[in-house]
Amino acid sequence: RVEQFQASWLEEDIFKGWLIPHSTENRAICTTCDVTIQCYKTKLIEHSQTDTHIENTHVKNAQNESKTITESATLTYENKVKRAEIKLTAFIVEHNIPFHAVDRLIPLIKEICKDPTVISSLSLNLDYTGTGTSNMQVTDKCEVDEIDEMTRNLQTCKFSLLMDENTNDSKRILCILVRYVSPQDKTVTTQLLTLICIDQTDPVDKFFEEFKNLLKKKRIPLQNIVAVAGNNSSMMDGCNSVIKHLQSKMPDIIKLNCIDHSVAIVVDTAYAHIPESCKDFIQIVASYISDNVEEFMHLNEFKDTFNAETNKILRSPKKWLVLHKCIVKITGNWVILKDLFLQNFISTENNATDDTSKSIKTLSKQFNNDLIKAYLLFLNYSLYFFNDLNMLYQSHK
Repeated sequence: RVEQFQASWLEEDIFKGWLIPHSTENRAICTTCDVTIQCYKTKLIEHSQTDTHIENTHVKNAQNESKTITESATLTYENKVKRAEIKLTAFIVEHNIPFHAVDRLIPLIKEICKDPTVISSLSLNLDYTGTGTSNMQVTDKCEVDEIDEMTRNLQTCKFSLLMDENTNDSKRILCILVRYVSPQDKTVTTQLLTLICIDQTDPVDKFFEEFKNLLKKKRIPLQNIVAVAGNNSSMMDGCNSVIKHLQSKMPDIIKLNCIDHSVAIVVDTAYAHIPESCKDFIQIVASYISDNVEEFMHLNEFKDTFNAETNKILRSPKKWLVLHKCIVKITGNWVILKDLFLQNFISTENNATDDTSKSIKTLSKQFNNDLIKAYLLFLNYSLYFFNDLNMLYQSHK
C-alpha cells in the first residue's frame, strides 16, 4: 500500500530543499533531480543517498551561490548602504536598543569594519557577559590593541578616575573610567578601564584591593592619578572607600563629588534659608488644590474666564527638581488663584468650619503679601538655571 505524502517530511533536514508533493498524483518530486518518487519514506531516504542526487545537489548549491554573488554584485552602492541601514534598524528595534545609542554605534561599526579579517574572526557571545570573576569577563574580552594603547598611555600620563557604583542581584559593581590627554593627538580621552565586581557581603576595602592589583598588573603607577570623581555613596565617601584609600597614599589627590549630588546639596542648603512662611505657602496652596476637587473645578472656570493657559496644580514635592515646576504653576496662575481664594473666603466666611475658614482666609491674605510673591519669583528664576544644569549633565550629548 502506497503511503500518503506527509507534510511533516518537508520539515526534516534530510528532505529540505528538494522534496515537494506532486500536484495531481500521490507521489513525491525531487526538484534537484527532476524525478518522481513513490511516497515511501524509505524510498525517499534511499534516493537522497544516491550518487546522482548527491552530485546534482552539489551542482545546484554551486549555482545558487554563484547567483547570490551575481545578485550582490548587481546591487548599487546606494542600495547596499540602504540594506545595511535597514538591517541595523531592524536589529535595534527587535532588541529594544535605545535609539540614542545609534550616534555611538555607527562610528564603532565603522572603526571595527576597517579590517574584514577581524569581522570574520569575531566570537563575542552571551557567555562573555558573565560575572563569575571579580573583574568581569567583558573587560577581559576587550584586551585588544585599543586597551593596550590605553595602558601604555596611562603608564606615562597623568589621568583622572571617574567612578560609579551599581548593584546587580547579589553583586556590587564598580565602573571605573579614566580621562587623560592623549599623547598621540592631544585630545581629552575618556575610556573604560575596568568593571570590578564583588559580593554584597564583601567589605568595601575589596574594591580598592582589586583596583590596586589591576594597576599593578598593568604596571600603571598609582602616583599618575591626579583626581577622582564619583557619586556620594558610602562606597565613595565612607571611611574604607576607594577615595579614602587613595587619599591615604596620595594626600594631594583632588576629589570631585558627583555634579548632581553637589548641585542638590547647594540648592537644599540655599532653600533652607527661604522663610518658612514662603515654603509653607507653596505646600498649602498645592495641597489645597490637589485635595479639593470642587476648588479644582472652580480653578478651571477661572482659567476659562480669564483665557489663561491650562496649568494643573500639583501637590508640592520635596525634591527641588520638581519643586520648580510647582512654583512655575503657582506664579503662572497667581491672579487666578488669588481671586479663587478671595471668592472662597467670602463664600465660606459664615458657613464653613472655623479651621477651613481660617485656612482660606490665611491663603487669601498671603496672596496679597508682596514678600512671598517676590520670593516665589526669585525661586522661579534661580531654580530654572539649576534645573537646566541638571538636564545638561543627564543628557547623552
